[in-house]
Amino acid sequence: MTIETVTLYLRTLVFKNPKYISKKFDILTYDVDMGADIPDEKKEHWYITEGVREDCVFYLDAVDSRAREFYLKKLVCGISNKMLQKTN
Repeated sequence: MTIETVTLYLRTLVFKNPKYISKKFDILTYDVDMGADIPDEKKEHWYITEGVREDCVFYLDAVDSRAREFYLKKLVCGISNKMLQKTN
């Protein structure tokens, strides 16, 4: 498995529950080469955005193949931010 590209776009987060309003968020997209023998099955696209705390992210599902709107999929917390801290 190899990460090929990482991009950051302003995209729309939509909700299946109509009482919540859609909102624009920065969405980080990363394309992963899964090393499959069949080229069409070789890449996966994963999408994340900021979570409810500093150590959290939401994984997202694209609404359709255009990947301009997203649903919340899963909240993941407990992510170490040591890589982001400066060292002296």
